[in-house]
Amino acid sequence: MNRGRPPSGRAVRRGADDPARNAAVRIEVALVADDLTGALDAAAPFATCGLRVRVYRTLDALPAAPVSRHPAEGANEPASAAFDDAGLRPPTAGLPAADAVPRAAGAASPVTQAAPPGVAMRLRPAVAESPPAREGGSAPPGGRGVVLAVNTSTRHLTPGAARAAVAEAGRRLRGWSPRVVFKKIDSTLRGPVPDEVAAAMQVFERRTALVCPAFPAAGRVVRGGEVHVYGAPLRETEYVRDLRTPAPAESLEALFRRIGPVEGVRPDDLPRNHPPAGITIADAETDAHLAGLAALVADHPSEVLAVGSDGLAAGLASLLGGEKRGVELAGEGGGGVLFAVGSRAGTTARQVERLLERRPDAPVVDAPRGELDAPAVLRAAASSRAVVARVPSSPAGDSAAVARAFGAAVREVLDGLGPGRPVVLAATGGDTVEAILDALGVAALDVLGEFRPGVPVSRAGADRPGFILVSKAGGFGSLDLFAELAAEAAGR
Repeated sequence: MNRGRPPSGRAVRRGADDPARNAAVRIEVALVADDLTGALDAAAPFATCGLRVRVYRTLDALPAAPVSRHPAEGANEPASAAFDDAGLRPPTAGLPAADAVPRAAGAASPVTQAAPPGVAMRLRPAVAESPPAREGGSAPPGGRGVVLAVNTSTRHLTPGAARAAVAEAGRRLRGWSPRVVFKKIDSTLRGPVPDEVAAAMQVFERRTALVCPAFPAAGRVVRGGEVHVYGAPLRETEYVRDLRTPAPAESLEALFRRIGPVEGVRPDDLPRNHPPAGITIADAETDAHLAGLAALVADHPSEVLAVGSDGLAAGLASLLGGEKRGVELAGEGGGGVLFAVGSRAGTTARQVERLLERRPDAPVVDAPRGELDAPAVLRAAASSRAVVARVPSSPAGDSAAVARAFGAAVREVLDGLGPGRPVVLAATGGDTVEAILDALGVAALDVLGEFRPGVPVSRAGADRPGFILVSKAGGFGSLDLFAELAAEAAGR
């Protein structure tokens, strides 16, 4: 395992002489998430560290593996010919020249990204490129260091249904012979978390589940076997009052005792040589603590199932990839940013308030019951480079119907803007992001990196050429996040 491989630093052109086209595909990580924003959030650190990342929105979108060898058989680097037959080599058609994207300040050599005309995608200083998705069932990207992620949409399901979905995802992903398996869970433990972990352990035949949902950059830590959010125990936060799927009131250790024995471990007491079998709940309050957990997973990938959120994913990414790089959304010549706010989280509401404090002239168009006045948004976008379309915090009607109506209206706005006025779409809330992508007909996303920790930047490839998405879970991000995003994507 290469634990410090840096990105090449040279501009990448996808041509016949590209060595990535002739190298055997290696699936570094298989990532299974319970919702789409979680899949994107956890996958983004790997893209930031130079790995190729594709997120499939549904199990049906995930292509069949070209070989059906069990990970335990050690088939980790399949023959190039088999993967060529499966279409895993990055296509050369339609990729821009290496100098198509302006160079970031201080960057020696950018890596090309297929950004919409006028929206300059800048990388600090280089991130390995993910090729665009192919029409008719997008195959995983080719080249070395691939991360395949799939959304099982299990957060709101019953425990039995969630187990079945995770087991099916595992059966499909096993054929790709991933080196590391990562089970993404909600950092506030919403959903049938223990049941999903149990199913993942069984289908991937991992004897140990190392569980740590800490994400210090977003205020989440695990202390004494209990999740704390910005210093408060999870049971005392707004997440236990979530209208659709509330967080559990019991501790992390108590939650997992439902499925079997649990062992708690502090950062200084991590086992190194022989990870204990069963469920291990790990405390972590810093990125250094998470790096230690990631090293344990990386040292025993065939034994340990990594279970966590963005924090643990970032620790693994730094081991499996190269130097951490950021993504900038350059504003010059771009069409600005459209905020599609569907999350009811208080953090998101405060981020909108801070945006409006910084940009008091930014238009806001509300969408009662999700029914957005698309022509009104288009009129607002004609005079402003930052527009907010939002669902009220307590909308009337069924939440799924509200999300569908909002997603259809956002598509109408994007279609109305047309290719001559590209925008960055900043969408909040898992149901909102799903509904928008449903309306747009997007089946898979290539993750480019992170705008900020926990705020991934993605593109849709052939499903929706030129579409750039900045997404986030409702409770993530600093209060200045939207203002900073508007300043960069829409211009100061």
